[in-house]
Amino acid sequence: MNKFFLLLLASLFASVFVNAQDKKHELSLSTGILTTSQILDTYPNLMSKIETDNPYLRENATLRGNLNLTYRYTVNEKWTLNLASSYDHSSAEVHVGGSKVGESKRHMVTLAPEVSYYYLRHEKFQMYSGLGLGYTYGFGEMIPDPGNKMMLEYVDEKIGHINFQLNAIGLRYGKRIAGFTEVGFGYKGVANIGMSYQF
Repeated sequence: MNKFFLLLLASLFASVFVNAQDKKHELSLSTGILTTSQILDTYPNLMSKIETDNPYLRENATLRGNLNLTYRYTVNEKWTLNLASSYDHSSAEVHVGGSKVGESKRHMVTLAPEVSYYYLRHEKFQMYSGLGLGYTYGFGEMIPDPGNKMMLEYVDEKIGHINFQLNAIGLRYGKRIAGFTEVGFGYKGVANIGMSYQF
């Protein structure tokens, strides 16, 4: 009987050890440029067509790197299921009838489930592609120039739209702690670079 319990305990410890070695979980933090939200901010004519309720144009937008936090769960050697969040901030001049009347600031958060496929998965190097589909929501604040009353009725704006991410290629180098870069298009940007931790 004692031998049976010893074997059972040994099996349990071996199972825990194997699962720990598999490193099924991963957290990553990164920043990207030219996200879909930033691109919409860069083209004011496109924004005016989409936001038909707002008779203004956002011009001369300031682009900054966004912030991405992603959790990955390894299903098997080839696939991971991910949950991604992305934060974007932008500012731009507000023009009405060709004249600058104030400034617009926007804060946007995207939440999206993702899936990744791994072409190579070595101990120190991984290469993969991925796809995500989610929703972006946020708010905008319009600050009128001193003495300008034209924008007072358009002080706040709500932002909400479907968003996506297509990772054409991703490269990760390192073991438990590693650096990575991704090239694609969507809420994480055209180019995305960061660090990740597997556990």
